[in-house]
Amino acid sequence: MVNLAAFRLAHPEFGNQPDGQVQACLDEAALRTDATVFSTLTNEAHRWLAADLLVSRPTGREARQEKMLGGESIYRVKRRELETICGGFQGGAN
Repeated sequence: MVNLAAFRLAHPEFGNQPDGQVQACLDEAALRTDATVFSTLTNEAHRWLAADLLVSRPTGREARQEKMLGGESIYRVKRRELETICGGFQGGAN
């Protein structure tokens, strides 16, 4: 799974979010990302779900405004693409 430093590197748009909040979303996303489903794409699936969880929080408003696509966050769209590719639904941030 992706650690805090790697997440911050991949998603600088969340630079204003406190470490504790980002870590909480990473922890929640880890529980909802099964490596047996995502295989080599596990880290990517974990990262997209954590980003979606962050953007769905009230403090993620700034990032959310920039990252919406058809009423959903771009992060949720990316996670669903991986779920389709890997043939498993992991209960994203619905």
